[in-house]
Amino acid sequence: MTKAPIEHAENLYNEYNNRSLNEADTRHQIIDVIIHDVLEWPRKRVLTEKYIRPGYADYAFVLQSGDSGMLLEAKKEGDYFELPNKYRESALKRWVSLKELVSKPDIKSAAIQVREYCNEDGIEVAGITNGHVWIFFKAYVQNRKWYDQKALVITSLEYFFKEYTDASNLLSYGAISKGNALRSLLNGSLATPRSIYYPKDNISSFDQPVRNNSLGVVLRPIAANYFGVLNAHDHDLMDACYVGHHDFKENTKGVRSLIKDSLSPYMIDKGVVEAGESEPDGAVAKKIVRAVQRQIQGRVIVLFGGKGAGKSTFIRRLLLHKPPEYLTKHGVTVVIDFLNTPETKEQVTNHVWNKLIDGLDQEDVLKGDREGLYLLFSDRYEVALKQELAGIDPQSEAYNLRVNQMIAEWKRDREYVAARLGAYWRKKHKGIVVVFDNTDQYKAAMQDYCFTTAQDISSKIGSVTVLSMREERFHNSKIHGLLDAYQTTGYHVQSPASHTVFKRRIDYVRKLIREGDLDNVVKPEVARNKAQDADKFLTMLSREFSKEHSIAATFFTACAHGNIRLALDLFSGFLTSGYTQTDEMISSARFTIQLHQTLKPVMIPDRFFYDEAKSEFPNILKPRDVTRGSHFTSLRLLSWLDSARSAGSGYVSLSSLKSVFSDRYGMLRDMELNLAVLLETGLIESNNRIDTYTEDLDLVTITPYGIYALQKLCGNFAYLDLITLDCGVFDSSVSAGLSDYGAGDYRAFKEGKKYDRVVLRLEKVETFLRYLRKEMDNEISKYGGCTEFGDVLGPIEAGFARDKKRVLRSASKNRSSVDEMLFRGG
Repeated sequence: MTKAPIEHAENLYNEYNNRSLNEADTRHQIIDVIIHDVLEWPRKRVLTEKYIRPGYADYAFVLQSGDSGMLLEAKKEGDYFELPNKYRESALKRWVSLKELVSKPDIKSAAIQVREYCNEDGIEVAGITNGHVWIFFKAYVQNRKWYDQKALVITSLEYFFKEYTDASNLLSYGAISKGNALRSLLNGSLATPRSIYYPKDNISSFDQPVRNNSLGVVLRPIAANYFGVLNAHDHDLMDACYVGHHDFKENTKGVRSLIKDSLSPYMIDKGVVEAGESEPDGAVAKKIVRAVQRQIQGRVIVLFGGKGAGKSTFIRRLLLHKPPEYLTKHGVTVVIDFLNTPETKEQVTNHVWNKLIDGLDQEDVLKGDREGLYLLFSDRYEVALKQELAGIDPQSEAYNLRVNQMIAEWKRDREYVAARLGAYWRKKHKGIVVVFDNTDQYKAAMQDYCFTTAQDISSKIGSVTVLSMREERFHNSKIHGLLDAYQTTGYHVQSPASHTVFKRRIDYVRKLIREGDLDNVVKPEVARNKAQDADKFLTMLSREFSKEHSIAATFFTACAHGNIRLALDLFSGFLTSGYTQTDEMISSARFTIQLHQTLKPVMIPDRFFYDEAKSEFPNILKPRDVTRGSHFTSLRLLSWLDSARSAGSGYVSLSSLKSVFSDRYGMLRDMELNLAVLLETGLIESNNRIDTYTEDLDLVTITPYGIYALQKLCGNFAYLDLITLDCGVFDSSVSAGLSDYGAGDYRAFKEGKKYDRVVLRLEKVETFLRYLRKEMDNEISKYGGCTEFGDVLGPIEAGFARDKKRVLRSASKNRSSVDEMLFRGG
């Protein structure tokens, strides 16, 4: 079995960390392994002993264009590269002044040698290594001395396995040959490496949980049972709560513009069409019925849709809850769910055939008498009568034993059994529909396998097979080639409006409460004590999600960005969070939920402080590259994409984004890390719906969620108040000040000093914004005005200024009893 890159690097470190090797052995046993096995450079792309006057360069790394992208000089391990004292016990990768490095004779001689080769051959990036320490720098810098720059230093082989992802993103064949990430990083010190400090690191109470609200004891079991996946066999629940495409007409005007889960350009090019309704007369139902009627062999129907869009519910409702009349009379449906099946071919295969046989044997033929089995296995039984059983007395024990052995053997042949059960149903004039559900949880390679297995089943048992798949996974797989080879149809399942989903389920639960029918979910004594208040709260929410310009409805719809599973999770957190003002809401006949009253319970439903790693919401102002990042990279990306959308161009090429952030700002790495977060959280999307940052990305656009975040969230006091302590800053004194504000906020909370909390939180955000303004001014000065994006901080400052007036106005009404929204939701 081939070793993984990380394993190669770790083995090298363990074996050679304390050994001395000559230059040749160093190259063969350490450097070659790092280059080819860890960084995965093809051997034909790395030239050794390339002649460049006045000598031979040890390694020349050849790009796809045929040009050399970097030269590397290898010194024997005995030539230890002595780093300056202050860097010896530091991070595995860091920026060091090249002038300091070349003060060491061994480093200076190697650097001068490789620099001469680079200058002779016109190569910009130079590197030197003794196998353990790796140093990279620019061979020449315009209008400056070559040693007046920062060099990138990898201080130990540990870097290649402990920080493998970073090493791969920076030094691998793909990173250098396609975008030359290393050259971009070294390019001109545009973004000077700096230290970063996190205010949260100095707050001892940062991980403190918060209690549920006063109705949590009844709302928690309700959320668990009625705000998750719908049970297709619970007909009352399905009838009352399912939201289909036709329900979009119920959308309020204020929300409708945010509902845009439509086919991506990539899927349209592949011939995929909208699925329409999950009703007996819908497009998918008609396709299935026609295929069953005509007994088409090898028919596979793929349901595409985004993450959490409701593909599983769509198909279960169509085939199990309200199947077309023809399928009810003339069809047999088998659902094979892969949700909890491990991702190995062996286990997937076993799961498929076992579930298929169980589903097809609805009349228990395999468990019946021998006469029924003779009929089921008639083809093999007739052959056996002429061969294995010929001459044996049918009344004898030997005959019975032999027949039992043969039947047992036939039963173990699962593909044969499934095919015979398929024939069994065809004799009864019934078609078979097989559903592969939740295959989209798997990686692309396993989805390929599920697709070909589905095709195999369709051919062998004469069934129609339906499977679901996420669009981005489809692009990454090889299935799009297979779709052309088989009789396959693709449909896109459009996600419903989240607020409509909420309202349907809220009204259903209200009905259960009023009918006293929650005993199987909520303890009777709890239901009796809290039922009336819970009904008032849910009635208020139902009314809220019916309003034409509902802030709460718009918020949830935008943040879910078509992922109904996520929307339900967020809403469940809102129902039970200690920050949700249930007491105030049920005490007011005309309560209207404001943005800050929704934002905090959803961003941190069960914690006092926000931590991006534990929240569904990204920190848009967080630098991602901790040495050369900016607080404004995500804002600049969103602003650029929003401007493109407004201008009518829609999608923006990734190459144009790379060009600006690499050549002008020297922040390619920061841009890539920010793009990854924005894609994963749904603020932007690619034309092929890939939700991770890869080299396959081509075009990206801002989503309605991204527009909402840019226009509504970023300048909101509640959002800024939450993210500030989780935001790394490049000023230690600012970090210390923010930490003090955070600790003071928690003390005031524990002591019940509500007005003090308002003051502390406002001052904390103001301190953070003053720091950001200084950062923005520095960047505008350094990068020539940042004209592509404008002053992206200005709208945030203006939004906070508006919110500050609201907060102070509310607080001033009663200093001794400040409105609760300021302390729990605001």
